[in-house]
Amino acid sequence: MLMPIRILTLLDDDANGGDAAGRSRALDNVAQQLGGDLDVHVVERGNQDTRQVLRDAIATTPHDVLYLFGLAPRRITAVLALQRLGLVPPAPVVVAPDGTIRAGGGAQSALRRGYLRAIRRSGVLRDVLWHASGARECDDLVQVLGTTARVRIAPPLVGNTAAVDAARNERRRDKRVGELRIGVVARIDRESNVLAAIAMAGALRGRVTLDVYGAVADAGYWRACEQAIVALPADVVVRAHGPLPAAIAARVWASHHVCLVPSDGERATHVLHDALSAGCPVIVGDRAPWRDLEAQGIGWDLPISAPARFRAALQRCADMTQDELGEWGMRAAAYARARRDDAAVPDATVALFREAVADARIGAATTPAAARPALAA
Repeated sequence: MLMPIRILTLLDDDANGGDAAGRSRALDNVAQQLGGDLDVHVVERGNQDTRQVLRDAIATTPHDVLYLFGLAPRRITAVLALQRLGLVPPAPVVVAPDGTIRAGGGAQSALRRGYLRAIRRSGVLRDVLWHASGARECDDLVQVLGTTARVRIAPPLVGNTAAVDAARNERRRDKRVGELRIGVVARIDRESNVLAAIAMAGALRGRVTLDVYGAVADAGYWRACEQAIVALPADVVVRAHGPLPAAIAARVWASHHVCLVPSDGERATHVLHDALSAGCPVIVGDRAPWRDLEAQGIGWDLPISAPARFRAALQRCADMTQDELGEWGMRAAAYARARRDDAAVPDATVALFREAVADARIGAATTPAAARPALAA
């Protein structure tokens, strides 16, 4: 039996537009579902941003693969520089941008893309294996790094807890025509598009409740949201709840009629899985990991540049009867179960790290010992 591959993961915090909670959960899923193949050790960078902190974390943790998950490009190059200087043990490097360099992702994404383009000619990124979560992110990486970059697609793993009983949820999710309870889970900043969600809710016909779950990352943006809330019609209520703990996500989604992701949806895998598992249809941007949702009768994936289509989908949900919403919910829960049980998804993740290890062994066998960097003392 093969020994598990030891993976050291350096996890960035959310100071640069990341989704720290989502990344931690993604890594938890890898550790729980693939424990026989992968031994995952996570080091969170926190507020320490020095080369010495990176060096200590890497040098003191035994590992076969160094996995840089969601780190800003400058920290990626700092890690690679430590390896080249022989200040940390050599190991293959896998980088997962986790949507942070996506095209159209705002100013932060544009800066990251520009930085990677500027340094790729130096050769420092030559041996990196890039982990794309889907075809869209693969395209983004090739655009930035060129066709010689080694990019592999491994979709995010979703939780392997039992799907919520859709019939039971249907009884809890009472629905009247002209009534709509919307749930939004997002890190509240400009990229989240929460302000647009508030405007969409205000344009609907009927009695609407919009529940927003998430930490406020941009106080100025949230003030603009509060001003928009004050101006809403009396039959539209917006409530802010703070972050949504994963332990109660199923219960929360069981009480909502629709899950709205008013951003591009690329990093919404866990939110979508939680909602669909609870039998809650979803409305999300068209960079979401799962597509053609309307054709399957479980939701909508729409261009983020077309807010009128988002409003139309929300109005469609508001106009549903309880029986109709129940049918959508049953299909949504079945879809989530099928995604959770898809064996190809964990296989792709294991294959990614096995390739990294295999490449490193080939490289070590063909590189003269004198040319290899020395380990730190």
